[in-house]
Amino acid sequence: MDADWVVSPPLSVEQIESLARHPSENPLVEKRAHYLLRRMSKTIRDYDMIRGGDRVAVAVSGGKDSLALLDLLLRHRAIAKDKYDIAAIHVRTDPPCGGCLGPDELAALCRAYGVPLSVEHVSEAELRNERGEITCFGCAFQRRKALFLAAHRMGCNRIAFAHHRDDAATTAMLNLYRHGILLGLEPVRVMFGGVLTLVRPLLGVDERRIVEFAQARGIPPQVSRCPNAATSERVRMARILRELERECPSAKANVLKVVARFGGDPARQDEEI
Repeated sequence: MDADWVVSPPLSVEQIESLARHPSENPLVEKRAHYLLRRMSKTIRDYDMIRGGDRVAVAVSGGKDSLALLDLLLRHRAIAKDKYDIAAIHVRTDPPCGGCLGPDELAALCRAYGVPLSVEHVSEAELRNERGEITCFGCAFQRRKALFLAAHRMGCNRIAFAHHRDDAATTAMLNLYRHGILLGLEPVRVMFGGVLTLVRPLLGVDERRIVEFAQARGIPPQVSRCPNAATSERVRMARILRELERECPSAKANVLKVVARFGGDPARQDEEI
């Protein structure tokens, strides 16, 4: 997650159509998409994330990561031996969390892609706890609830999240710091007795590679109007990880190695903080 937030003007119809064009007329886009697609395809194969006949709901926040995931899954489906369906779900909140694209732009992009989009709404009253506060945990819980219900209603059996390697390392550090447990992000998680399966196809990709793709693709900078953005522990831990990487470039890789080797599984209740 990028800590530098700016507000971008709405995209034009021409820009939306350019984003949805496969292949892109820009060779740099295709070069970077090729790299990401190779990494993502390997992760999908290694963890048996998506099978023929699946209906995959992509959780699309409007940010660079989820927009890249939607683009790459469409490319993957086009070359996959066993075909599957793709849908998109966007959860709006009051106050809005923000993203590179707003709901109207997302709707236009999904129309251009030929992907069905469901826009869900979570009110401010639903986000506030008994003390009247909006917390990161409460917001995430309500957004997940809306996402799961929408996916089930749309007949989807898979939900794809756009978490990447930086997210996985940040989560591991946050869980160690806050809870004293070594726990990262699962590539695949079966939920509700198999009714829904959560998958993370970008878990083998570094965030900087997604940023490079987004810049070449013309995806505008990130937007955030989250009231907790400046004080979020996750944002702070991500900054710490970047500082550690400046001193030790292998810091992130080493965190993920330790999680892969020693990480526990205490009912996964603290996976998403």
